[in-house]
Amino acid sequence: MMRFFLKGNKMKIFTDRVIRLKSRKFEDFLSELRRKNSFNQDILEICVPDGYALDSPSLKKINEERCTGCLLCVDFDDLNSIKENDVPSETHEYTEISEIAKGLFLGEYKPTFFSTKLENHTQKSETTITNPLGALYFWRLSKNPNNTYIRTSPNWELSINTTNILDEREGHLDIVVASERKKIIVMEGKTSVNSLLSSRLREQWARYGNEIISKSSKFGFDAFFTYLIGGEELPLYPISSSAPHHRLRAEFYDFISENDKKFISIEGLRALRLYQLAIDNSFCWEDHLSPLLNDKNFKGLLSNGLVYQDSDFVLKKAPWVDI
Repeated sequence: MMRFFLKGNKMKIFTDRVIRLKSRKFEDFLSELRRKNSFNQDILEICVPDGYALDSPSLKKINEERCTGCLLCVDFDDLNSIKENDVPSETHEYTEISEIAKGLFLGEYKPTFFSTKLENHTQKSETTITNPLGALYFWRLSKNPNNTYIRTSPNWELSINTTNILDEREGHLDIVVASERKKIIVMEGKTSVNSLLSSRLREQWARYGNEIISKSSKFGFDAFFTYLIGGEELPLYPISSSAPHHRLRAEFYDFISENDKKFISIEGLRALRLYQLAIDNSFCWEDHLSPLLNDKNFKGLLSNGLVYQDSDFVLKKAPWVDI
């Protein structure tokens, strides 16, 4: 459900899919999902802080200086092309979205069509930018967004008990998106690869990954846990790909190889959104991504393809690409 609100001179778009709870416990969120049509709901901004680009519900009124090209404000009948500055357009005057989408997820590295605007934007703040953007991408990519529910930073993180007996601190879940298809994706947001690798709290996977799956199963949900990484996408490409060298790549893949970790890039989510808008409006994460997240060899989603691990990490074409 889309709602428009005018604040000052700017039009902002919201989804009201956030469930308001008396507590922040993960199990209370799962319990509340059983109470159909009785939720106390809150709103989550699509144009997140520092990115208010809409002057009206029309793409013709986008503030091009502020727009980061996230594609979250557009619907299927709105978008025809994208300008050189990443701004979506209703006209056919610029690069057609279908032409961009045809070059995505092919399993071969190539520089993104987009500029560094979204990359730079997501590096500013994990709680106020990267995490809500990730939640909103999955809301948009759901089979039925009107029956998809969210808890996320900056105001609605959930808590969960740790499964590490040597670390009794309560865990905090950055992003939780629950689908009517009885699937839940939980994401640990990071502004960049560098912030992930330099964080002293980067091992959330070992601390409460099993608890997420166990708790969800008790309430009849299939749960998936992944890192969401903003900033530059280049260091996320495997060494075996044709991507240019990056100094953090080897360290990142050493980290990912432990404990069956998985990751998704913000650029990968934007690419999925563009693919959904331009190629297949029936695309949804429940049907297309959840089988991958259940695959032990699948490691990551990038705009140029999927990362798998066998004897080595490799970049492959996505199964939904029909060429």
